[in-house]
Amino acid sequence: MGEQVHIRDSDLRVLSVHSRAVLRNPDVTGSSPWLSAFSNDFWGTPLTHSGSHGSYRPLTVLSLRLNALLAGGALQDSPWGFHAGNVLLHVAASLLVLALGRRLLGSPWAAAVAALLFAAHPVHCEAVAGVVGRADLLCAVFSLVSLLAYLRYVDWRELHRCPHPPGVGSSSGVRPPPSSDLINVTLDRLLHPERKAAGARAPVAGGCARCSGHAAALLAASLLAAVLATLSKEPGAAVLGVCFVYEALVQARRARGRGRGAAQPCRLVVLVAAAGALLAARLWVMGLRAPSFAAADNPAAHSPSLLTRTLTFLHLPAVNAALLLWPRHLSFDWSMDAVPRVASLADPRNALSLALYAALWRCARGAWRGVRGSPAGPGAPSNSRGRPTTTTVRTARAARRRVACAACDPDANNNYPKGSSPGACRCRRPRARTLSLTAPEAVLAALALLVLPLLPATNLFFYVGFVVAERVLYVPSIGFCLLVAAGARRVLDATQRPAAVRTMVCVSLLALAARTVLRNRDWHDEVSLYRSAVAVNPPKAYGNLGSVLSGLNKLAEAEHAYRMALQHRPNMAEVHYNLGNLLAASEKYEESAESYRRAITYRPTLALAYVNLGHILAKQGRVQEAARVFRECARIPAAGLKDPAAHESARASALLHLAHLEAAGGRLREAKQALDMALRIKPAHHESGPILKLLAEVDGHLKANQTTARGAVKKFLLEEAEVPAALSTAATSTTDSAATPLNESRCATSDNRRLLSHS
Repeated sequence: MGEQVHIRDSDLRVLSVHSRAVLRNPDVTGSSPWLSAFSNDFWGTPLTHSGSHGSYRPLTVLSLRLNALLAGGALQDSPWGFHAGNVLLHVAASLLVLALGRRLLGSPWAAAVAALLFAAHPVHCEAVAGVVGRADLLCAVFSLVSLLAYLRYVDWRELHRCPHPPGVGSSSGVRPPPSSDLINVTLDRLLHPERKAAGARAPVAGGCARCSGHAAALLAASLLAAVLATLSKEPGAAVLGVCFVYEALVQARRARGRGRGAAQPCRLVVLVAAAGALLAARLWVMGLRAPSFAAADNPAAHSPSLLTRTLTFLHLPAVNAALLLWPRHLSFDWSMDAVPRVASLADPRNALSLALYAALWRCARGAWRGVRGSPAGPGAPSNSRGRPTTTTVRTARAARRRVACAACDPDANNNYPKGSSPGACRCRRPRARTLSLTAPEAVLAALALLVLPLLPATNLFFYVGFVVAERVLYVPSIGFCLLVAAGARRVLDATQRPAAVRTMVCVSLLALAARTVLRNRDWHDEVSLYRSAVAVNPPKAYGNLGSVLSGLNKLAEAEHAYRMALQHRPNMAEVHYNLGNLLAASEKYEESAESYRRAITYRPTLALAYVNLGHILAKQGRVQEAARVFRECARIPAAGLKDPAAHESARASALLHLAHLEAAGGRLREAKQALDMALRIKPAHHESGPILKLLAEVDGHLKANQTTARGAVKKFLLEEAEVPAALSTAATSTTDSAATPLNESRCATSDNRRLLSHS
């Protein structure tokens, strides 16, 4: 009377990040309007839902949607577009690291080392090879663009001298009024009113609307890129903190009298206000609530001991540092007990935590002392040996070569060349000047780029849904690579054998590149990926490996993997569920039902386990038990669940099974109620064909029964109408002795009505 619904074990796995975030995300597949990406989280769940993950990354979702559109909807058959996009973004990020290294370190060799180290580091394999790593790649690209734009803005503000004559931009021949740029004009005029009295023809920074507008555009570009980085992934807002540190270094120069004019701390307010607005908007989008995570994802966060939570979270940065320094053991997942909790002060891992914080403190303190004692000004920074940097030397040479033309020379008495208009500058332009940093300042900037983007993932300020994740190191590793390059440059300047240092650097880069090649082989397929993580996270790796092997029809190996996962962690509901599916496929129904019951015990909201348990019970002829299980499944609410769409789909399947049982038992009205509810709660991606087919059959039987019932009632009414006629005939043709048949006739009529009513 209908088709049975069978749920395969591949529909639910221990780790289903790619399928849920990409393959089953309506915002990516295109089954929902593109504007819904701004109201749903990264997984396609509405942000207002109590089970939302809280990951607001609309720009990443839209980029994946573009890949899906180019693939024509065949996402599983055409994954090359997603991977090609990730590779191109990684190349762009590496080139931006090269540009940032040249800008901060002042040495092309050091910048090349930083860029090559970033491009070849094995810890980046997850972000580049994994499709969901798109968020980290976009965040890194936009963060680097934001930082480079802000550095250029500071260069323009601190070093640029307006070359335009007084009449440029004005038909009256008078310099136009200052632009509305708050940073470059208003603050300068408020803090330095003497510049107004110095004369309109004096070349000052941001003196005309054109120059001020250029500076304002650079600042706006930096802030816009920071917003785009945050819309790609939440740590993107940390780039404003890096800009704040850089601006503080510039103002420290001014305070020491090394910069142009006195210090202007109010410029830091712009960055603080922008970061505050970005944070407030992020909290508003989340509904001013923090998301909740499962204990398996972050066990330390659910520990009742404050000491355990504190020591563990203080140790996690040391684990991240070890992944950057010695990436030997890598894993696709570090949840559960991959990083054991630090529960005692006597744990030797506390020494590693103290060593890391001591090294960071010593590095930061030494760099700050170098900044305070640095004699260099903005126009003449020095490297670790005190020599002028390459950028400064080039700027000085270009400045000496510059010759002012008649349009720019204030002593030309407005004798412009023939055929040229006033303000038409024809002088030879030098290369753009940059505000190079000293070695201590570069170290502080690199430390900020290492520490600030990593802070949100450390669990020190708020809990997140993971303990350690290699993909979140993608942006902080930029600061790490710059620090390594700065250290290599210092060693190169101090040693008497620079060739040996360069050889060691090349060998290290080649070794890391070889490790990256080997790690990419692990990401070639799921079996290799999960087997490579058995040494780090056995329960998660074995659980996922069992799901993949089961899909490849290697049932014996899959069962072994499931049982190994449960041996390491017996309370994994998903593994019990998948094992039950495997046993059901092998027709071991009693063992399968027991696995489903254990899955329900460990997670009472796992609706799929109810559905398959009821299906097994129905196969065994235990119809009443199966109907009870289906009813329990239909009553499970979706509030607080991470994947409400999959939950509602499972509830719809349970109601369909229940309708089959009710219809087979002749309870057609109950079956129709179950089917109506299934149509009401099913998500958009759930197939409605089986529900509608069974509903049509049930409606047909109900209408047939109603027609039969109406015919019986009509027959009864006709029989009732014949009784008075019979009575009148008997009264005229019989005597008093014929009263008994009359009474018998009444009794017979009464019996027929009762029987009819009964039927």
